[in-house]
Amino acid sequence: MKKIERIWAIVALAALVANALPLAAAAPPPPGTVVISNVNVNRNSLSGTVANLSWSTNPTSSCDSVTFQVSGQSSRTISLPCKVHSASLTGLAVHVTTTFTITATAKKYNPGTYSSAFYPTDVSTSKAYESFQYSLPITGGPCGTIYYQETVTAQMPGDIEYDPAQAGNANHYELFDVHMAFNGLGVPICPGSSQVITARQTFMRIWVLDTTSNVNNWLPAAVDPVPNVDTGGYPGYINWAINLGGTVYGASFGVTLGYTPPSGVTIYPTWWNTPYPDGWQYESSLEIDWNGAMQTLANVAWPLHVIDSQAQYRLGDQVLVRVGFVTTLNVWDPSFGWVGSDVQWGVPGIVMGQGSDNNGGNNLDQYTDVQMGTSSGPGS
Repeated sequence: MKKIERIWAIVALAALVANALPLAAAAPPPPGTVVISNVNVNRNSLSGTVANLSWSTNPTSSCDSVTFQVSGQSSRTISLPCKVHSASLTGLAVHVTTTFTITATAKKYNPGTYSSAFYPTDVSTSKAYESFQYSLPITGGPCGTIYYQETVTAQMPGDIEYDPAQAGNANHYELFDVHMAFNGLGVPICPGSSQVITARQTFMRIWVLDTTSNVNNWLPAAVDPVPNVDTGGYPGYINWAINLGGTVYGASFGVTLGYTPPSGVTIYPTWWNTPYPDGWQYESSLEIDWNGAMQTLANVAWPLHVIDSQAQYRLGDQVLVRVGFVTTLNVWDPSFGWVGSDVQWGVPGIVMGQGSDNNGGNNLDQYTDVQMGTSSGPGS
């Protein structure tokens, strides 16, 4: 009997050892990976050359670094003290893509990484302004070639503002005034002649394009331009303020609005707010019918509505505004009125907000961003 007991004891011991062997031979669990989360990019600054990053890590004791690269430039790396999870990127280029990678390391963890890209935006406290002069040669007349001349101008605030305090009010809006100016200079068909080739009609048209989202309906034309009746010139001011990190930057510019001659002019304003296949939204058009003067001038401010409840989702978007001018020319005779045939002439449209001038001259243009703030002007 004792022999049988010894045999069962040996069998039990062997089974115990066999069951224990897998536990003794098991590999240690693999290390975890540092988790990077809650990455926030504040890409807005006064100059558009600085951006601030912040993020969270698990474990929070990780030692982090940020490698970033402005498109077309060499990469740079910022090494941070352990437990610091924010960095300021400097030397950026406004509206030029910057890529970045956050790397976080910690003892007993595999390194964690996070990569993304953005473009920095700038606060524009100055206006956007462009003006061009054109000359149209007219041939075939009794006295040889003559020249009709006109100057076209457009200006607007440097950025588009929406008021975050009013974002919950679907009926609230800021005014973003686009100022358009036309100056046509007629020419006698012959020296000393009372018959002149001059503007019979002028058409001013506005388009907008949100190049970031291709969503444009938050910036419609919803009221007529100012002035919207025959009137002499009067002054007005376009004002805006931008809130950047608790600091408010304000700016404004003055305009003299009206028509020359101040009487006998008929205008036909139309709101379109129509999307075009190329992404632009055709906002509005203004037809001006002149009364035969040799020199014709129009200074008009057209207030577009920045709908706060919708514009809040467009923060940082880049927006282009295009102003087009088309003139109908004819021959004006003081005794008989218009006596010639209409000829239409369109000059290149003025595009503002693209960061560079159309002709490389001294005109003021810049990137037009959507910013937090307020704006007002004629038409309010």
